[in-house]
Amino acid sequence: MRKHKRYALDLPVAVKEAAGQAGNRIFLLRTVDISAGGVLFRSVCGLPVGTEVRLTFFLQPDPREAKSDPRYMFRGTVVRYEQGRFAVAFIREMQAAGPASISGPEAGAPGIPRGVAKRPDKERT
Repeated sequence: MRKHKRYALDLPVAVKEAAGQAGNRIFLLRTVDISAGGVLFRSVCGLPVGTEVRLTFFLQPDPREAKSDPRYMFRGTVVRYEQGRFAVAFIREMQAAGPASISGPEAGAPGIPRGVAKRPDKERT
């Protein structure tokens, strides 16, 4: 039995070998499925098991249109490669980046939960 439920998801992701890895290559791939623990990619070539990678997920179907869309970044390690696809296990919590980035609770005022209106006009921040 799997530790995390998988969800079929087809999103573009930039996969970059972490600093210090051979070549520092960047691949633009598409996801097959995703879980809380990792992600499976379609790919004609894979990376060796144990390779650390940085993943940038784009929420727009076409990453060229994602300039104003948040990009979600993770770190991970390649844990499996089979013909036509490979899997990466996440090793760090999600971060948001880009123009429409999402700030974490620590960025707000202390003691005010994220998503709670703290402006007089009741607009959420």
